[in-house]
Amino acid sequence: MAPRSVSQATSLYRLEGGRALTEYLAATEFESDADVRIAGVTGRLVTGSLRSDRPKWAEHVTSLTGEPTDLPGVHPFAVLLIPLDSWTYALTWGSGHLLLEDELVEQGFGLLFGIRRLDEDRLGLIASAALDATARTTQTSYPGGSDLSGFRLEPYGELVTRMAGSADLAGLTYGKSYRIRVGDSLWAPFARHPENLLRDLRAVSEVVDQTDEHSALRFVAQVKRLQAND
Repeated sequence: MAPRSVSQATSLYRLEGGRALTEYLAATEFESDADVRIAGVTGRLVTGSLRSDRPKWAEHVTSLTGEPTDLPGVHPFAVLLIPLDSWTYALTWGSGHLLLEDELVEQGFGLLFGIRRLDEDRLGLIASAALDATARTTQTSYPGGSDLSGFRLEPYGELVTRMAGSADLAGLTYGKSYRIRVGDSLWAPFARHPENLLRDLRAVSEVVDQTDEHSALRFVAQVKRLQAND
């Protein structure tokens, strides 16, 4: 049997700190909602399932065959909230990201990590939206990776919303290159061991707080969408 990996990929969000852990999630029914200890830090773990109505296409199946197609969707989720230093972090599995209160999520957190750690010559995907009346959205991918020139971006005319590619994860438990995905969240391998997980969270924040002056991707953070109250 292959040895168990010390890390597992999942999505990480960073949220405004200093609030009660009950404030970070939308009101819904949880199958479990418990305080948990993560290497001495009290966090909150919620699990459950989101249920959706019968899919629209089910009626077409029934009209063609006469057979009933009662197929409601079930989407399991888990969210682990960890207050650490001046932030609260959320690790999400399944549909867990749908439960986070949007106004408390740090927008572009994952992008800030990607700007500093993605290999600029091996970018796998960039999704963007034009900053003009068309609001055109574009997603370009290169399975084998490409440098920025392959994506034909207008550096200050497009808002980059997501990126993916090979990234240097030195300083994290995983410690090697890995194909990460970034946007508001960071999808990357994080430690299975509680103490190492806390170190990973701090390491990620240290990267995000570093200068981006030597990154060819720094323009990504310089173009932002105006908020409604701006």
